Amino acid sequence: HRVSSEVVALLGLNGPLHPESGRAFTPSEFTPESQPVVAISHRLWRTRYASSDSIIGQTITADGTPFRVVGVLSRNFDFFPDSDLLVPLTFSEPGTYSEYARTLEVYGSLGSGLTPDLARLMLTGKTRYFLPTQVVSVESVRERVFRGFRPTVKILSVVSLIILVVGCLNF
Repeated sequence: HRVSSEVVALLGLNGPLHPESGRAFTPSEFTPESQPVVAISHRLWRTRYASSDSIIGQTITADGTPFRVVGVLSRNFDFFPDSDLLVPLTFSEPGTYSEYARTLEVYGSLGSGLTPDLARLMLTGKTRYFLPTQVVSVESVRERVFRGFRPTVKILSVVSLIILVVGCLNF
């Protein structure tokens, strides 16, 4: 996953979820001119690198790109459970972001007075270098997490209501 500098603060990488070994990303690592760096998951550190601190500062290759390892994520960091690499997200020039054609997820909390429409407008300005076919959308985390559960919850509610009514009628 590529993460912005704001996500580092939002997810607590400079606080309670500070890396187990090494450090979190520095502000300069979020610039296009910076050397590619990566923070690896605790799971990858344990299974592939035998929990060795010597991986810090070493170069690993992912998708053909060399990255210098700057940190090992805390064992308690599970925001991206299926991802073993965190890389700083940088913005540079138009046309360079076809790799994000699949998905770019943005996480945050709306401040007071900030509406989803205003947040969408702000994100559109930030993503001006993306392909024109890409769409910026803003949705509630609650909606995102529970989207697949809503039909199941409705069905279970109806079934529970039917069982309750049948039970009351037989009492």
